[in-house]
Amino acid sequence: NFTSDVPRSLHNYTIDKPVNITGNGFTLDLNTIYGYNLPSLQQTNIEFNIGANNSNITNLKFHNTQVFTTSASNITFDNINVTVDQGVGMYTGYFALRNGVINVTVKNSYFHAVNNTGCSAIAITMGENCTIDHNIIIGEGIVGNLIYLNTFNVGPVTNNITQNKNNVISSNTLTGPETADSRCFAITVGGPHNHIINNTINYNGKGITGNWAGTYDPATNTTNDYYNDTYLGNGYINNTLNNGAEFSGAQCSLVAGNNFTGKVTIAKESKVKNNRFYNTTTIKQYSNVTDNQFNYTTTIQKYSNIIDNIFNGTVTINEYSNVTNNIFKSTVTLYNNVNFKNNNAENSTVNVNGANCYLCN
Repeated sequence: NFTSDVPRSLHNYTIDKPVNITGNGFTLDLNTIYGYNLPSLQQTNIEFNIGANNSNITNLKFHNTQVFTTSASNITFDNINVTVDQGVGMYTGYFALRNGVINVTVKNSYFHAVNNTGCSAIAITMGENCTIDHNIIIGEGIVGNLIYLNTFNVGPVTNNITQNKNNVISSNTLTGPETADSRCFAITVGGPHNHIINNTINYNGKGITGNWAGTYDPATNTTNDYYNDTYLGNGYINNTLNNGAEFSGAQCSLVAGNNFTGKVTIAKESKVKNNRFYNTTTIKQYSNVTDNQFNYTTTIQKYSNIIDNIFNGTVTINEYSNVTNNIFKSTVTLYNNVNFKNNNAENSTVNVNGANCYLCN
C-alpha cells in the first residue's frame, strides 16, 4: 500500500513478481523526460514484466511517469490516474502494453496529456485479448494517438503473438485537441478481429482509423496481401463520433449502430447496418448495406447489396449492385447493371449512366 506520494526523479523500477498495489490516491512521479530512453540515457520508467503476471494495480496516480507492461498476462489496472505534461512516451506511448501482452485490462481510469511532444497515450504493441474499458482519455496541445493498436517499434515478442488481435476498446470517452492535428488520432487500429464498442469521441480530426502503413491505405486497397490480414475483420459497434470526427473502417468488418458526424470511408466486404451518417460517406465494393440513414453525399461501390436504407442526400451506386426497398429523397445515380427494385424514389431524380440497369419501382 502507498501511504504517501513517491517522487523519484530519473529512477527505474521493475516489477517482476505478482503484486497487488493499492495506491490510496497517492502519486508516483519519476519525472520521465525521454519516454522510451535510448541506451545511452538514464532509464526512467516503471515496468511490469512477465514475472508480474496476475497483478492488480488500483487507485494509484502516475505523474510524468513512463509505465510499461511487457510480455505479461492477466494484469489489471483499475481506477488509476495518469497525467503527463512533458515528453513522456517517446516511441511507445506513455502507458504502453508491449511485446506479447495477453489479457491486460485497463478500466475505470483517467488519462490526460498536455503537450507531451506528440507521444501516444494507451498503446498496445503486439497484444491479444486486452481490454480498454470505461476510461476518460484527454489530449491537449501537441499529443499523439489516444488509444493506439500499434505495429511499429516492436521489441522482442513473447507468447507467439504476431498481431494486435481480439482486443476490446469499449465505453471510453476520448477528447482530442481543440484543433485537429495529424499526430493525433482518437482510436487507431492496427490488427485484425478487434472490437471497438460504445466509445464516445469528441474531436474534429481522425476519430477511428487504421494504423499508418506507408502508401498502403486499408480503406481503399483492393488486392489480397499481407496488409489485408493486418486490418481484417474488426467490429465497430455503437460508437458516437462527435465534432466531425472522421471514420475509416477495415475490410471485412462489421460497422453497426454508430453515429458518424465526420467523413466516413468503409473498406470492402463489410457489413454496414443501423448507422447514421451526417457527412460524406464512401462504402467500398462487395459490402452489405442495410437499415442505415444517410444524410449527406454517399457513394457505394460495385457488387454491393443495398437494402432498407434511407438516403436523404445524393447517392451514387456503382455497377452490379442490388438495390432493394430503400427510400430516396434526393438525386440517385446508377452505373451499369444495377438491379433497382421496390424502392421509393418518388421525391427524387434517378439518373441511369450505362447499360443494363434494371429499374422496377
